[in-house]
Order: sequence, then structure tokens, then C-alpha cells
Amino acid sequence: TQAMGARASKCTDRSIGNANAPTLLTNQSAQPEKLNQNKNLSDSGAVRFKNGKQAKNGFAVAALTNGASNADGTLSDAELKWLTRRAKGGWGIITSCATHVQKNGQGWAGEWGLFDDKHTEGWRKAAAVMHEHGALFFPQIFHAGMRAEQSRIEGTAVSCVDTEYTSRKGTHAVRALSEAEIEQLIEDFVAAAKRAEAAGADGVEIHGAHGYILTQFLCPTLNTRQDKW
Repeated sequence: TQAMGARASKCTDRSIGNANAPTLLTNQSAQPEKLNQNKNLSDSGAVRFKNGKQAKNGFAVAALTNGASNADGTLSDAELKWLTRRAKGGWGIITSCATHVQKNGQGWAGEWGLFDDKHTEGWRKAAAVMHEHGALFFPQIFHAGMRAEQSRIEGTAVSCVDTEYTSRKGTHAVRALSEAEIEQLIEDFVAAAKRAEAAGADGVEIHGAHGYILTQFLCPTLNTRQDKW
């Protein structure tokens, strides 16, 4: 695990609870052995989300970092091929790699973007292919915050407070977001979700772990702001 500086060192990576977690349609409490007995992915029991979308089974591909997209954040043929193979394999839910909602939130090279309208067509193409093979498709949206890749962003990395971030690549300065910038970040998460919806995705997953920006704001040893944030 990469260090986030002395004030952040006591914080552990943890996921944020999801009030919109899916509901299993099958009575798993009455039939706890059902998933274990199934030999075919299509027989594992459908999953319904609170937005009404229903997956054909409870098997999901997690958001996996593969660094396969184009330098400008658009979808590459390699990324689409990787996703398509999973959908063809019978998985009911496909989650994309983490995708940044602001240009300065990119965490690594080859990251798929969702911060600009130019990205929408790629997401539309991916969603159509996932649906063609019977899978639901969920972009995972995030902002790397202080963990943004310095060679991929302009200016200083941002977080909840002024600090420094240390990784295996070295140490760099981090500046605190202003209240106006925080409000803009929230709007950009919303805008990314709307692009995903316009592209035909079935929902979004908000990345709330691994020391990225939401975790940074939730970390009591790092976030010493005195305002409402």
C-alpha cells in the first residue's frame, strides 16, 4: 500500500456502504446451497437493482485496472476486446475499470475517461456490446485525488487538505480543494453519471476505496478541514 503522508497513514482502505445494493430475486435464505450447486452461470439467480435493471445472474466482473485505453481517455479496441470476452463468458454484470470524472483525476496511464463528451461514443459502443451478450454494464467513476499520476495531470494534485503524497515514485505536493472546487467535483461526478446514462450504461459504481479522493475526505487523520467538508 502506498503511503499518503503521516496524517493519512492511520487510514485504511475501505469501501463506502452502498444504499442501492442489488436485491437477489431468488430466495437465497431459503435455498443457501443454490449458487454452489449451479454449474452454469445463467442458472445462478437473477439480480435486480433498485433502478429496475435486472442481471441474468449474480456473477459480476469487478472493476479491474488494465491501462488499455487511449492516451486521451477514449475507448481502445484492446479495452473493448477485454470487456467483450467477459460478457461472452456469461457474466451477468460487467463493471468497467475506474474512470476519472475530471481530467486532473487520472490515476494511471491508459485510463478510460468519462470527463468529456468525446468519451461518450466509446461508452455507448461498449454498452451495446455488453447488452448484445446479455450483461449489464456499469462504469466505475472516481477521482484519484492526491494519488493522481503526476505525468498525466496539469498542475498540483488535489485533496481535502494541503499535504504531501509519497509513493514508490517519490513525493509530491498536494493542495486542498476550495469549497467551490469541491462543489464542482460533485457536479462532475453527476455529469459523468449522466454521460454513462446517455451512453446506455445500466448504472454507475462510485469508487470509495483504495485511498482515492472520497477516502481522503473520509479519513479523520487526513481531513482536518474546519468547514463543512
